[in-house]
Amino acid sequence: MLGKYSLSSRFGRDWLTARDDERLLLVRSAIVMGIDICVSLLASYLVYKTITTFLIFPVERGFYCRDIQDLSSPLLPNSVSQTHLLCATLLFPFMVVLFCEGVIFMRLSPSTGRIPRFSAAVITLYIDYIVCFLLAVIVNQLCKCAIGRLRPNFLSVCNPRWERIDCSTGDMWVADAFCKGSSKAVKKARTSCPSGHATVSVLAMCFLIAYFYRILPRSSLSGLLSWIRYCVLVLFYLWNGYCLVTRITDLWHFPSDVVWGALIGFSAAYIFFMRRVNVDYKKFHVVKVHSS
Repeated sequence: MLGKYSLSSRFGRDWLTARDDERLLLVRSAIVMGIDICVSLLASYLVYKTITTFLIFPVERGFYCRDIQDLSSPLLPNSVSQTHLLCATLLFPFMVVLFCEGVIFMRLSPSTGRIPRFSAAVITLYIDYIVCFLLAVIVNQLCKCAIGRLRPNFLSVCNPRWERIDCSTGDMWVADAFCKGSSKAVKKARTSCPSGHATVSVLAMCFLIAYFYRILPRSSLSGLLSWIRYCVLVLFYLWNGYCLVTRITDLWHFPSDVVWGALIGFSAAYIFFMRRVNVDYKKFHVVKVHSS
C-alpha cells in the first residue's frame, strides 16, 4: 500500500549500506519517521474534514410519535471522549509497533543496517494502518449520512417546538421537529448508525491481533514479545469492551448501531491486515535474529 512510498521506506533502502554511526542513523530515522507520521495524519485529517464538511450531509429523517420516548434520552457526556478514542486507536497501536519492532531489530548486529530497517518497517506498516483507519472512518460517515438514524438523545439535543407538532396519536409521523438546538449538534444527533467509536475501536483491536498473530515473524514471538502480546491484547480487549458498552449506556447509540460499527471496523482490518500479506513490510524484516 502507500507505506512503501514513505520517506522512511525510501531512505531506509538507501541507508542500508551506509557506514555512518548508529546514533546518527537513529537521529535521521527519527526525524524522517516524524515527518512521515505528521504528513500522513495531516493529509488524512484534511481529507476527512473536506468530505464530512462539504461533500456529505445526513438525511433529515422524521420519526413517529410512538418513538418519542426512545428518542428522549438525556444528553450525557461521553465516557470515552474523542481525544481518548484517538489516543487508544492511533497512538497506542503505533507505540506497540514501535516497541516490538525495536525489540526485534535491536537483536541484530549493526552491520545488518538495523536502524534504517527498523524505521522503514515501522512506518511502512503504520502508514498502511492510517490509510485503513481513514477509509473505515469515511465508510462509517457515508453510512451515517445515508441512513440518518436519530440518536437516543435526539430530542434532548433538538429541543423541538412542541406547539407546532401534532402527536395526537402514536401513528402520527413528524417530518419536521422544528429544532431550537444548534444546527451542528442537531446534525450530529442525526448520525446514530453505525457507531464511529465501535468502528475505530474494533479496527484497532483487529489490527493488533493481526500484527501479533499474522504480521510479525513467528520466530520473533518468544520471551519478552510473547509477554507483551499477552498484556497488550488483554488490556485492549478490556478497553474495547468498555468502549462498546459505554456507547449504549451513555445513551449515544442503540445496540444495533454498535454492532454495525464493529462490523465495519472488522471488515476494514480483515481486508488490509488479515487477508493480505504486507510484502513491503516483510522486505525490511530480517527473519534470522539472535535469540533472546
